[in-house]
Amino acid sequence: MIDTSPDFRQQALTHQIEAIDAIIWTHAHQDHVGGMDDLRPLFMKRKEAIPCYLSSSTFQDIKFRFGYIVNPDLNSPSLKPRLDFNILPFEGKMDVLGLELEVFTYLQMGMEVTGLRFGTFAYVVDIKNVEPFLFEKLKGIKTLVISALRYELSPLHLTLAEANDFGLAIGAKNTYLTHIAHEIGAEEGQKRLSPSVELAYDGLEIIL
Repeated sequence: MIDTSPDFRQQALTHQIEAIDAIIWTHAHQDHVGGMDDLRPLFMKRKEAIPCYLSSSTFQDIKFRFGYIVNPDLNSPSLKPRLDFNILPFEGKMDVLGLELEVFTYLQMGMEVTGLRFGTFAYVVDIKNVEPFLFEKLKGIKTLVISALRYELSPLHLTLAEANDFGLAIGAKNTYLTHIAHEIGAEEGQKRLSPSVELAYDGLEIIL
């Protein structure tokens, strides 16, 4: 699972998510961690804690806001740790459940955000400034998921057109736009995109 949005419970029920092997958090904005409490039914069923991966700065934020989950009373058997937190490097490669994960970090208005790459698949959200090093990190990507907020300029996110152009610039075979605002209608928005770029939607499945 990448990020746990505030509607995580509804998403899990709708798509019948009954177990999670691992969780990666990209950063600590509420729309990416707000579903933390709804992990309870999943980690209560496990005999072992769920492996979790996040940056040091994201961990510090989560530890402050969700201390009752991160730092339970170890003297109480019913409050044993249910999440196993592992700190991601600022950039580099590591093994996650047998998959090679490459991470890289960029800033959104001063907050560190972790970009993710699994082979030829990349997940890049909450990005505004496209720095040159990203093109090197994303070289050879075939499937890109990237955030695009709305048609108009935003101080925090790429516009629909900017995200479209970024997907084309790195040469992705397929680019899926996520994090889209309510102002973007599916039919109108899709008409503004290149053939290789699509608006993502709840329930979208991608074969990798």
